[in-house]
Amino acid sequence: MTIQDKDPSGPLYPSREYNREARNHYIHTLLNQLSELEAANNPVVHAQAANKDLNAFKALSIAGDLVREVAGWALDHTIGLSVNGLNFVPLQPDGTIQHPEYLSDKAAVDTHQHEEDGAVAREDIINLNNLTLRAILQNLLAANPGGFPDFLANKAVISLKALEFGEALPLLKPRDINLKARYAELQLQARALQFVEYRRKMGLRKSVAQELVANMYCVAPSTLKTWEVRLRKNLGNLEIERQLAFARNIGENVASRLRHSLTKNARSEADKRFDKLIRQSGEREFGDEALAAAAQEYRSRAVSEAEVYDANSGVRERPV
Repeated sequence: MTIQDKDPSGPLYPSREYNREARNHYIHTLLNQLSELEAANNPVVHAQAANKDLNAFKALSIAGDLVREVAGWALDHTIGLSVNGLNFVPLQPDGTIQHPEYLSDKAAVDTHQHEEDGAVAREDIINLNNLTLRAILQNLLAANPGGFPDFLANKAVISLKALEFGEALPLLKPRDINLKARYAELQLQARALQFVEYRRKMGLRKSVAQELVANMYCVAPSTLKTWEVRLRKNLGNLEIERQLAFARNIGENVASRLRHSLTKNARSEADKRFDKLIRQSGEREFGDEALAAAAQEYRSRAVSEAEVYDANSGVRERPV
């Protein structure tokens, strides 16, 4: 999507569209939350560190919200640079401050168009190609809006840049490890197990849910059991239990709201809207479209890396 594809009647700079009073209140709220978390987790005051890890995660997440709120325009500008094939142009020393190339580069980045283009790209970011996403990450890390240690941010930028030259520096070099399935494939296999659990909570028998998901993935239903054993070994038992519990909980919530919507009791419009939101959330995460997308990605990998199974003929081209 380009800025030309955008509805001309829509907002040009969404990061700047706000009610100033409401925005200031929101910023004040975020700052208060950060202050409260810092005080509650101060080792000088509190000897115990209950929930410190969770609170640290919350604080960093809130800090990210704060950056988006006060510097969202800058994030959009930087994203816009990336999608347009440009990078931040740093200040120059006296010897090159009037260099024609510097002046040309500076003119190219100093335009409001990048903020507009970045806002459009951010809304459509899941459809950007990996090279563009890598460029966005590289440009954002160069400015380091996350407040990471400068050494780490700089090393990450250099390592990302090296990939453009076909070189994988140690920071981004894969571990030398012998696994039957790679990480992305393991995640897709875990998703398959989640799709089964979600459908069980929606009322399908386990065997039916397994067959449905297996057919979409083009593997044998028994393969799902093999995957679960492997996943618990490679990703950890707790992580798999967490993912499956997440899918079950969402499925149970969606099923409950569906049953609720079928009752004859008078229900408010707010209740109906809430039912719809819950159902849409569940379908977005584990519904038929989500299953089809995950299965398609798995099959594209399976052509060269994993088992391809014809549910009708029972022919396995390669072993699991």
